[in-house]
Amino acid sequence: MGQGQFGPAQFGPTQMGMGQMFGGLQGAGGPGGGLSASMLESLRERIGENLREGVVEDVRENLESVVKEKLDSAQRERMGEAVRAAFAEQIALGGGLDASQIAEAVHDRVADHICDSVAYGIRERLGEVLHDRLTEAVRNAVSRSSEGAAGGPMMGLH
Repeated sequence: MGQGQFGPAQFGPTQMGMGQMFGGLQGAGGPGGGLSASMLESLRERIGENLREGVVEDVRENLESVVKEKLDSAQRERMGEAVRAAFAEQIALGGGLDASQIAEAVHDRVADHICDSVAYGIRERLGEVLHDRLTEAVRNAVSRSSEGAAGGPMMGLH
């Protein structure tokens, strides 16, 4: 596995070792009761494989739905109010209705809200998707590793 994929460069440095991350897997592997370096590397590779297999599709599906949801919501919440306010402003100024000024006024009233709403929705949804996918990837990797190593589940991983 390359250093640029799913390693410290992507997720930042951690304060815990792999054994601690997997719930303190003492007694589960190599000499001295900890996980061996080869077991850790194998888990790391399997986790990376599991993440690559599903995260892109999950993100694509969730991005599409959250953007549509937030745009629809913003349209329902803000568009009518913004159009009414823009028309009222034009009428109050007199001199007739200027379509470009109305469009600009509506844009100014709605754009920031839409951007903020979509950005917030994406952050929230991606956080959930990545958390769920990472949890699943770790479980699958540990499960496959434990089945292959001992013919059954590893101690402390259920």
